[in-house]
Amino acid sequence: MAPLGQRDAGETAGAVASMLIFIAVYAACVPAFGVALTLALGWLPAAVAAVLGAHAIRFAFRLLSAPRTSID
Repeated sequence: MAPLGQRDAGETAGAVASMLIFIAVYAACVPAFGVALTLALGWLPAAVAAVLGAHAIRFAFRLLSAPRTSID
């Protein structure tokens, strides 16, 4: 694995987004399911959402940075 300075922007943005998504979903579980159930099982939906969000961000960055071809 390359050091942080050598990673592309998509991987860095995906990592940051996954952390923010995890925290947001975990915090949203508290009013929805209560503190006890969130402490026990709240990490499951938070982890799934974080992984999906990170992959979506990485895919979007790769899609946007793909080489463009022109049709003449």
